[in-house]
Amino acid sequence: VEEAKARFKAGKDLYDKGDYPKALTEFQAGYLLTRNPAFLINIGLCHKRLGQKEEALENFKSFLDQDPKSSRRAEVESHMRELGPVEVKKNTGPADPPP
Repeated sequence: VEEAKARFKAGKDLYDKGDYPKALTEFQAGYLLTRNPAFLINIGLCHKRLGQKEEALENFKSFLDQDPKSSRRAEVESHMRELGPVEVKKNTGPADPPP
């Protein structure tokens, strides 16, 4: 638990300085240690700042799935609305040959 708290603090400090890639690494490490869903908000925010819309939405949705009655639900839903819909990736593989 102490290591997770240290990871959270390091991640927050890095996030506040605008070092989103390193903050993301710290938050992910903290989540792996505790599986505390609150880390998922911070992971999502890092992805959002890095322009990784799909990853951000995935983490926000995971947070809501793991803690559906959270007092931070409205905040997370607001972040999700800001990101808007995610485009479905199309299959870029070779097409089937004509018959």
